[in-house]
Amino acid sequence: MINTIYGDPNQGTPETGVPCSSNPHEPVKQRSPKKSTQLQFSARNESGPGSQSGTPGSQVQQFLAAGIDGCKGKWLGIELSEQTYHIHLFDHISEICAFFRETDRILLDMPIGLAESPADRRPEPELRRYLKGKASSVFNAPCRQALNESDHSTASAVNRKYLGKGLSRQTFNIMPKIQEVDRFLEMNPEWKDRLWESHPEYCFSLLNKGMPIAENKQTSAGALVRLELLTVVEPRSPRILTTFQELYLKLARKTDDLLDALVLAVIGRIGLEGQTTSLPEPAPRDPQGIPMRIMGATVSLIK
Repeated sequence: MINTIYGDPNQGTPETGVPCSSNPHEPVKQRSPKKSTQLQFSARNESGPGSQSGTPGSQVQQFLAAGIDGCKGKWLGIELSEQTYHIHLFDHISEICAFFRETDRILLDMPIGLAESPADRRPEPELRRYLKGKASSVFNAPCRQALNESDHSTASAVNRKYLGKGLSRQTFNIMPKIQEVDRFLEMNPEWKDRLWESHPEYCFSLLNKGMPIAENKQTSAGALVRLELLTVVEPRSPRILTTFQELYLKLARKTDDLLDALVLAVIGRIGLEGQTTSLPEPAPRDPQGIPMRIMGATVSLIK
């Protein structure tokens, strides 16, 4: 299977990137355009990070912001620069971080930082208070001790033992990806302050004057209102959606995954241009030193 990288036609190349700051509120330096050959369309194989060519790490792309969402057992990435956008499917979080090591901001729709006891405060309660009427879209993250369990009932029992509450089926279903991210950060501590957790419905509410979107994201009405909000701040959004549907025919119906990844990238870019926000602020850290927060941005572009 070939995964493709798409560059916006008739546009220039991404500008030179600067390393992502570990301080979410530290402004990013202005860039100077760099002349180079445009990457319009290329492909990468699935030979893995150890291969000699065609791997994500072999082409370091310098983007402003990237949004990452789980999609059919893979990771869907949308990357934005001033002039271009790219769409990727990744197999592993390690590939994502290798590919985007020069990207200013990476927002991920997956729990980052896990509780090991009731004293460790995850951001879900605060996020639910913000998303009134959409609290069902916020799943409690599992405790770290439950990650190794292979069946729902056992994992739920372990979670109840350490945190005093069970696990939903939705949380259990994404536990392999939660574990993948947690293990990656354990082995690569330099990413603990560079890979940021966010939440698509929270990001869409920021574009909607602080109001959660009532329409279900998996309906055509829900997709339309989200696409309209995105288009106000990112005019390429309809084209990005069309590109995704053309490149990945088997995933063409997964419009919600594409829009989720795109809104994360858009909010990440807005935060670079203005003010990044955090729920909560300041963010507590888990026992492994990983921040537990939902990242957003102050949106002042909506009339």
